[in-house]
Amino acid sequence: MPVRIRARGLLRRGAVLLTVLALGLAALPGPAGAQTAWSEFTDIADHWSADYVRNLLYTGVISVPEDGRFRPNDPVTRADFAAWLAGAMELQPQGDPAQAPFRDWDRVPEDLRPRVLAAVEAGLITGFPDGTFGPQQTLTRAQMALIFGRALIPLGYEPEDRYRAIFPDGDRIPEWASDATAAVKAGVIQGTYVNGVFAFHPHAAATRGEAATMIVRFVEIRIGVLGLPRPQPRPVAIPSRAATLVYYIDDDNGYTMLQRHGDRLDGVIFWSYRLADAGGTVQGGDRMRVMAWARDTGKPLIALITAHERAINDAFLSDPEAQARFIRHLEGLLDKGYSGVNLDFEYVSASQRDNFTAFVARVSSALKARGAHLSLSVPAKTSDNRSSDWSGAYDYAALSRLVDYIAIMTYDYSWNGGPAGPIGPLHWMRSVLDYAVTQIPAGKILLGLPAYGRDWPAGGGTGRALTVRQIENLLALRGITPRYDASAAEATFNYVDDQGLSRVVWFTPAEGVAAKLRLVDQYGLGGFVMWRMGQEVDAYWTSVGQVMR
Repeated sequence: MPVRIRARGLLRRGAVLLTVLALGLAALPGPAGAQTAWSEFTDIADHWSADYVRNLLYTGVISVPEDGRFRPNDPVTRADFAAWLAGAMELQPQGDPAQAPFRDWDRVPEDLRPRVLAAVEAGLITGFPDGTFGPQQTLTRAQMALIFGRALIPLGYEPEDRYRAIFPDGDRIPEWASDATAAVKAGVIQGTYVNGVFAFHPHAAATRGEAATMIVRFVEIRIGVLGLPRPQPRPVAIPSRAATLVYYIDDDNGYTMLQRHGDRLDGVIFWSYRLADAGGTVQGGDRMRVMAWARDTGKPLIALITAHERAINDAFLSDPEAQARFIRHLEGLLDKGYSGVNLDFEYVSASQRDNFTAFVARVSSALKARGAHLSLSVPAKTSDNRSSDWSGAYDYAALSRLVDYIAIMTYDYSWNGGPAGPIGPLHWMRSVLDYAVTQIPAGKILLGLPAYGRDWPAGGGTGRALTVRQIENLLALRGITPRYDASAAEATFNYVDDQGLSRVVWFTPAEGVAAKLRLVDQYGLGGFVMWRMGQEVDAYWTSVGQVMR
C-alpha cells in the first residue's frame, strides 16, 4: 500500500523499541497495525466472505470506518445495500441527493445519499407505500435476491420456477419474489446454512458478508455480459519531461477528480489487485468506467498489485512456481488493456532481499517481452540498513536496473501512533532523495506526494488520517487559518472537537505541494506520484500546473 506506518524519530519521547526497523537516522517506524490513510478491515481475516469484502474495498465501493470493522455477520441495512450495489454498478444519480425523495431521507447517511438515489432511480430498490425508504431496516434474503433478479433480467437471465427446486425450502420463496429465481439461475445466490440447515432461507435476514459476496458475483456476471472497455496499452515514461502520475481508487471522489483533472496525468496507477496467498493467486476487480476513461483519453492505466502480509510475502518469494503463477495473472491483466504493473510489496523480511530482487527480475523479463511498463512502490529510507524488516529487502540499486520507475513513499514521517508532526516534511524528503540518487538513476525516481493529513489529540494519543478535502472542510467549519511551516512545506493548526478535546492537525496545503514538487526539478527526478487522487482539493492541481511544466 502506498501509505504505510512510518514515523519520525521516537527517541525524543524516550521510547524503547525491542526491534528497531530503521529507515535511517531521520525516520523510525511505528508499530504495525496503526490506522493509516489506507486501512484494511480488522474483523474479516478468517471470515468466508473476506475475499468478496476486499474486492469491494479495493474497487472503491466501500471504505473502512474509523473503528476498522466491517461486521460481516450483522444484518445488512437497506441503505448500505442500495449504496453498495449502486457503487458496484458504477451508477450516478440523475437527481439532486439534497432534494428528499422520501419522508425519512434525513435518516439516510449523507455520504450514502447519492448512491442510494442512483439505486432508486435505476429501479433496483423502491420505497414503501407510506413514502418512506426505511434506510435502517434490514433486508431478507428473498428481498435481496429479488433485487438481483430484477437487475439480471435485462442481462438475459429470465426467472424460472424450476430453480426453486434446488433448495429444500424453495417453495417458501414468496410469489412476489419469483424474479429471485433469476439470481439463483445466474449463481448469484447459492443458499446458506442457518441452524445447520443448508437452504435458501428466504425470510432470514441477509448479512453484510452475504450482501458483499452476492454483489461481487453479480458484478462479475454483468461485466461478462456487457464486456469490459479495453484501453490501448501506452508507454508511461516521458523522455522530454517529468511525469505526473497518481495512485487511484475508484470511489466517487476519485472519479470526479479524474474527470476534472485527468488531462494533466501521464498515467494512473489503479489500486485494484492484491496477492491473495503464497501460491501466487492475484485477486481484485476492474472498473468499467475507469477502463472506458483510459480507452477514451489514451492515458496509460497501470494495475497496482499490493502484497502486505509478511508471512504470505516471505513464502511466496521462496516459491518459483507461485511466482510463475503470479506472472501469468499479470499477463492476463495486460490482455485487458493495462499498460503495465506497479508492484507494491510491503512487509517483506530483510532475509528475502535477494529473493525479492530475483522475483522482480522474473516479472521484468516477462513484462518487457510484452513491451509493458513495470514500476515499484518502495519505502523511503536515508541509508541502506540491510537488517531492517521494513526497508532492508529493497536493494535500490539492483531494483532500479529492472524497472521503469521506482516510486518512493516519502510520506508517513509522522504516523497515527506517534507524536503529532508533518506527514512528509520537505527537509526529510531531501534527505531521502540525497540517498536515493546515489543508488537509483534520478530519472527513474518518482517522488511520493501525500494528499492526506493527520489529526492527533494535542495531549498525546492515537491520531487518525484525514483527506485534504476533509481538512479543508474542517477549516471552513471552524473558521481557522492554519500556520504554514516553510521548513516542512506543511501547515498545522489546533482546534477543539465536539467532545471538548484539543487536537492538532498537520497536512500539505497547495503552497506546500508546489514546494515539494520543486524537488522533482532540483534533483532531476522522473516525476511524482500522488497518494491518492480523490483525497486532494482542486488547488493541488493549480500547484501542479505551476510547477510541472
